[in-house]
Amino acid sequence: MGHPDPTPQVPCVTTSEQDRVARQKDYSRAYYLKHKERDRKKRAEHSKRWKVNHRDKYLALRKGYYAKHKNTPIPERRDIINNFRSQGCIFCHEMERCCLDAHHVDPSNKTIAISKALKDGISITRLESEIKKCICICSNCHRKIHAGILKAPATLNPGEILESQESLPDVVDDRPVV
Repeated sequence: MGHPDPTPQVPCVTTSEQDRVARQKDYSRAYYLKHKERDRKKRAEHSKRWKVNHRDKYLALRKGYYAKHKNTPIPERRDIINNFRSQGCIFCHEMERCCLDAHHVDPSNKTIAISKALKDGISITRLESEIKKCICICSNCHRKIHAGILKAPATLNPGEILESQESLPDVVDDRPVV
């Protein structure tokens, strides 16, 4: 009796077996690509039907998800936004907080809408960094800026904002400027 061979026996995979596996992978990939859109639509329809048929369960799951994934409590974010609004409108000095908006000086740097910050549950650091890109203005002045009646300041420095207000013309497009 001799000693057993210490190397385990590995089943030999033939070239034809490797070719068959490769063909199967290619076929599976081609089938997936061909039917990807159809399958996506079927999953979307199924999801819609499930949400309608299991409304109570869906709402409970959604409520649990949002409760679990909120980064910070609403009062903390609300305090940050109210502190920002406490400055009042830089143009007309409106102080009523419900009338005040955050206007992004450079819209290309805008990542979120400040008005959606409470509802979306963003983090405090993200909210604070976004507010630093904004100026506080009332709703009327905000609309006038987007209509081209008022000129938005190109800077966030309060001293420069006041200087730019003094240099504004009294009339734009035959309408008085506030």
